[in-house]
Amino acid sequence: MVKISEIGNKQLLKQILKYKKILDQLMKERESRRAKGAPGAELYTPNELAKMRQVSSAPKSKPVASEATQESTAPELSAASFQLEIDVDEIERLKDEEEKAKAAKGEDEEEVRVTQLLQLSKDQIAELKKAAKKK
Repeated sequence: MVKISEIGNKQLLKQILKYKKILDQLMKERESRRAKGAPGAELYTPNELAKMRQVSSAPKSKPVASEATQESTAPELSAASFQLEIDVDEIERLKDEEEKAKAAKGEDEEEVRVTQLLQLSKDQIAELKKAAKKK
């Protein structure tokens, strides 16, 4: 199992999008079941039920306004309001940083390997070469 803190930025974004899509599907299914008459206590968490009760028990004031006023004060909800904005420059910067970190790590690993090889005896080196030839 991989720790979340160990995955790369690109993989993190993929996972977020994947689980957002799954969550959206689950929410749609819950709403369709609720519309069909399923009991809310089985479909909602206790926190969600408490919030819904607070909203429904709150005093509702009905302001008298004309349709023109209501249209002008209502916030416009469009697909653009809910679109995810992706900062391409930020993504490129993060990719560059990740590549630099990998390159630095790769150099460190190579230095360790060279040091380990220097510590090997001639017999051990011969065994490694034989094993490499067999592969």
